[in-house]
Order: sequence, then structure tokens, then C-alpha cells
Amino acid sequence: GENISADKPGGLSMTIRQPVGVVLSIFPWNGPVVLAARAIAYPLACGNSVVFRASETSPKTPALIAEALVEAGLPAGVLNLLTNDPNDAPDVINALIAHKSVRRVNFTGFTKVGRIIAEKAARHLKRCLLELGGKAPLVVLEDADIDAAVMQQIRAKDV
Repeated sequence: GENISADKPGGLSMTIRQPVGVVLSIFPWNGPVVLAARAIAYPLACGNSVVFRASETSPKTPALIAEALVEAGLPAGVLNLLTNDPNDAPDVINALIAHKSVRRVNFTGFTKVGRIIAEKAARHLKRCLLELGGKAPLVVLEDADIDAAVMQQIRAKDV
């Protein structure tokens, strides 16, 4: 393990890098570089293989990241990119979560979808890390239609 500074005086924190096997990483379309890189980097740094499902809205950027990592020497089979037709997404995700090789699920995206992912992972007793969106920050200016702004905020939270 590795000692890191503790939050409390006199406390001790330790990290242990312990591979679990295959991590399924699912990330959204609206952060294809940063969110994809993070969804890949942490599991790889801990010694895991990664199956990462790119958003059907922006599959090219994650494909370029995967290509760059392979060109940099990442061994074959350690990083596996998957894209699919949007209509097939529920079936593909269900099959991936249910697969016996997948040991962890890492999801970044909408709260509504995250809830579904967590339920599916729980059915298979797989640990799930969720980073959920839907915070929907809103700035309402003095001349705004307040009722319209409220309705837009409600809709944004439900996405």
C-alpha cells in the first residue's frame, strides 16, 4: 500500500492498488475527451482491463484515444472500445453488465440512466461507481419569464 495524508490529525490513510479484472466504463457524449480519458485511466492504472462503451453520439473521439494508447504500446486486449446503434444500447449494456468477465461498472451520465445501470449491476452483485449529472445549473436574469425558467429547470433535471 501507499500512505497518503489523512484528513484528521493523527489519522492514517492508505491506498492499495488491487486489480479486479475487467471494468466496464460507460461515459456520456458531452465530455468525450476528459470523461473518456478518466474512465479509462483509473482502471488501467490499477492494473485492470477496460471495456469502454463510447456514446453513439460521439464515438470518434474515444476511438482516437484508444488508437493513441495502442500506438503508445498498450497491450492488445487491455483496452476494448465498443460502439453500438442507439436502438441497441439497452441490450448491449445489459449483456455487458451480465457478462461473467466484467467485475466492476463505472458510469458517468444522467441520473435516470445511472439508476438503471446501478440496478442492473446490483442484480449481478457487481460493484458500481456512479458519477451522476443532472445538476442543471441555471441563471435567471431579471427580465426572464420565471414560469418558463422553472419548467426548463424541471425538464433539465429529468433528463
